[in-house]
Amino acid sequence: ISAALEILRALANEPGAAEDVEAKLALAQSMYGDVLSDAGQWEKGCRELETAVETYLRLSLDHPDEPKYLEGLSFARIHLASALRILGRDEKRIASLQEAIAELRLLLEIMPDVPLHRENLAVALSQLGLALHEQENDQAAVEELDQALGEYQTLISSRDPLPRHFSGLATACVIQADAMIDVGETEAAIDNLATAERELRRQPANDETIAPDRRHRRRQADLDRPTAAGLDRLAVEG
Repeated sequence: ISAALEILRALANEPGAAEDVEAKLALAQSMYGDVLSDAGQWEKGCRELETAVETYLRLSLDHPDEPKYLEGLSFARIHLASALRILGRDEKRIASLQEAIAELRLLLEIMPDVPLHRENLAVALSQLGLALHEQENDQAAVEELDQALGEYQTLISSRDPLPRHFSGLATACVIQADAMIDVGETEAAIDNLATAERELRRQPANDETIAPDRRHRRRQADLDRPTAAGLDRLAVEG
């Protein structure tokens, strides 16, 4: 990918570079940022994802009638937030997620029937709730996670919900339950845990005809990590 990036950068820097060259550059930057992050090179991955955000932002402003650039932008921001979490840059992480949420809501206004946009919104809201909870801003975390749960419920109520919609809802329930304990809402936290268990039992078997989405797994991984600790804490507190 790095060799392709150098070629695309050179082409994009030429006067009058074509739109499709810059679009390919943005995608390559985003993918390379993921590759570096997956390899544990978080600082380099973060820089590449920040560059991808800049490129996608420029494309989305220059071509407002092309929602694919807004989609790429929001996607890159969510992945950037994951890298920023590892690096401990919480303010930038929260800002990146808030920007992604605003962009995804705009995408849903333009294309309300695209489930992927709603799913990405649910993931971004869940990640924002987790970030706020980790900063001990628990009331705000509960509110963001309420919105995430609403989006997941919409996905699950659709004609063709995916297994990950059920697990995503369950994970958001557990994170919210942990935040609820910190604001003194223990009974509501226990109800959340029951909801999480119920939704996991309802989760359909994985459809092996659907190709695995590696980038989705990276987004969800940030949410899955605190789940076991949250379950243990609820057992003690409950």
